Amino acid sequence: MADELRVLQVVPALSKESGVMRYTWNMMREASANGIVFDYLYHISDTLTFEEECLEQGSRIYRVPNAAENIAAYVRGVNAIIAKTGQEHPIIHCHVPNSAFCVLKAAKREGVRHRLLHSHLAASSEHLFHRFRNYPLIKYGRRFSTVNLACSKEAGNYLFGEGAYDIFPNGIDIDQYRYDRDEGVKLKEQLLTDKTAFPVIGCVGRLAKQKNYPFMIEVFKQLLSIAPNSELVIAGDGPERRSLEVLVSDASLGDRVHLLGARDDVNKLYSVMDVFVMPSLCEGLPIAAVEAQAAGLHCVFSDDVSSQSDLTGTARFLSREDSHDSWARAILDAAGEKRGVEFPRLVEQAGYSSASSAQRLVKLYLSLVR
Repeated sequence: MADELRVLQVVPALSKESGVMRYTWNMMREASANGIVFDYLYHISDTLTFEEECLEQGSRIYRVPNAAENIAAYVRGVNAIIAKTGQEHPIIHCHVPNSAFCVLKAAKREGVRHRLLHSHLAASSEHLFHRFRNYPLIKYGRRFSTVNLACSKEAGNYLFGEGAYDIFPNGIDIDQYRYDRDEGVKLKEQLLTDKTAFPVIGCVGRLAKQKNYPFMIEVFKQLLSIAPNSELVIAGDGPERRSLEVLVSDASLGDRVHLLGARDDVNKLYSVMDVFVMPSLCEGLPIAAVEAQAAGLHCVFSDDVSSQSDLTGTARFLSREDSHDSWARAILDAAGEKRGVEFPRLVEQAGYSSASSAQRLVKLYLSLVR
């Protein structure tokens, strides 16, 4: 269509496990109703992705070499694609601050007027060495952005410091995550060793160091001494899978800890859980935290998760320095709370519905080009 607006979304991966990708997918549906098409540039391959759904929406998808494996090839790939497509995209929206040094620089060189930099994390990496390495790249990349966005205050302060930025909530389709008792019962029979297990502790996210799953398993071992009928489900896949499998096996927890892998029914999995736990090393405002609360779950977070993640006023925050026993008792306490039937309403009132988030983003895009 002649008045179609194409926006290039630069994301790490098209994975359905990626919070960044789930955010852009939630935004895409509202955007498409306003004549806006999202194209994608990514560099990390995954098995369970939104690629087919994006293509059905009219997206053009560009893959470049993995930056972690060959940074020079990544930069060459980014430069080539933006040189070829820059004129098609009056807006480039970069969700990967570590890549802004080449993505937004290339966009500026090719005459792309509107270059958005979006912070989704409160740290560039869970590895201290990588943070030092990334700092000059991020600092250099910021100079090429024209609009700064963040998912939370912590994420904004981390990336932009004293600079100006606007907070755009990670909105979700709340109705998809509402608690469904019948679905929960059915999935418990499929996934758990004991369908009457209590509490069922849930985690959602890539099996990556950032998510701190070894710590979660140590906490779960302690929890079993208090609540021996507990089970732990972890939905996600990633580079830490093999080491976690070994950890679970060595602790003889194979009948109690379930590594579910990548799933496209995460919205239904929340109905299996009695409590949601996120002991991450660093986060901005994780979309899984929003989803869990929309499902009525009480949550236990590490204090490295943004305090703005508590959309219902009921979340418990603990330090990773706290004892495993303190974590276990906080989890058991949260699991004993009645599921929050009012939580979906509170999530919506906090501005985290995909409709309200997308409307703000669409308004921003259109204001830039008109």
